Amino acid sequence: MLAAEVDARLEEWKRWCLSGRHHRGQCGSLEGNYRSPQRNLWEQPVNSLQMRPIAWRAYEVELIVVSMPDPWRTVLVLVYVRHAHFATIRRVLRRGWRVGDHLLVLQEARRRVAVALVQGDQHVRRLAIA
Repeated sequence: MLAAEVDARLEEWKRWCLSGRHHRGQCGSLEGNYRSPQRNLWEQPVNSLQMRPIAWRAYEVELIVVSMPDPWRTVLVLVYVRHAHFATIRRVLRRGWRVGDHLLVLQEARRRVAVALVQGDQHVRRLAIA
């Protein structure tokens, strides 16, 4: 997989994370589908979240990212989702993992995402289908 394709998939993942429909680290509310017996709300259909194909691809990248070790996951979130400055990324990586070169960590994280996407990691695909 080319670097441009990996960057495009990571950009889709970034847009999906920032879209507001997905909250990293939080589960959905069960009360959102509640229908009161005192009203005729049960006659109205429940709005289910339909994922578009771009969202499925972004979700596949999300599963890959959350399964990565901390330094790589952290640098991807800081670069793509949080838009952190490189000085901030260097500081976070030095404090937490004593990593000197943040660009090498970012390059390795992108390579790991590309390998997982090309190999079609069976664990990720099984989770995405279920």
